[in-house]
Amino acid sequence: MQQLEREVTRYREESSKAQAEVDRLLEILKEMENEKNDKDKKIAELERKHASRKLHPPYQVSVPAPQHVGGFVWDFLGK
Repeated sequence: MQQLEREVTRYREESSKAQAEVDRLLEILKEMENEKNDKDKKIAELERKHASRKLHPPYQVSVPAPQHVGGFVWDFLGK
């Protein structure tokens, strides 16, 4: 009878350890799934921005290059 009680106790301990390991691994799995979902959302956001830029390129303002005036001193000296 005592032998059976020891075995039951041992199996309960092993079961508790196994359950703790299962819980730990499930928590890791949930964290990884959340990270994956966050990355998927970020990828989708970047793809949306990229597609939006293809459809609506950013407005560009063209500024003419500055013209060389020559300077008043040279005009005064007569070149």
